Amino acid sequence: MRYRLLIFIPLTFVGLLIAHDDKITVSFDRLFPSSSFKMVLDTCMQIWGDLKMLRECNQSDQDCSILSDGVIGKLARLNTYVKQMIREYKKKAFFSLDDAEYLVVIIETIANEHKDIIEYATYNGTGYKLLQDIKTQLQQLLAGNA
Repeated sequence: MRYRLLIFIPLTFVGLLIAHDDKITVSFDRLFPSSSFKMVLDTCMQIWGDLKMLRECNQSDQDCSILSDGVIGKLARLNTYVKQMIREYKKKAFFSLDDAEYLVVIIETIANEHKDIIEYATYNGTGYKLLQDIKTQLQQLLAGNA
């Protein structure tokens, strides 16, 4: 009887703590955090999708302006993510160089397919230059000079 109480009381106390703790949150992103490679890939795909929508957009439409501003922001975010990915790769290679080559192909495709839209959306072609700089950073990583 005494041993049962010794086991029952702590288990009850722990159960009450867990039941009343509102700070415990379980999410997929918390259990499996995104890598910087995945963030770069996702951002590339978002930019690609936005540029396709922008191509079909009416130039005078307000949504076009919002979409255009979104492309600029995502290009800046992509640049940040690529720099972070390269820093992390130097510390510990968590993705293969084939993955980096894949990103270069995606960025080249985006730049080639949508050069005119990127130049329109990013004022004076700064977005296209930024994409080229990102591609160069990845190519330097592949060459071992990053």
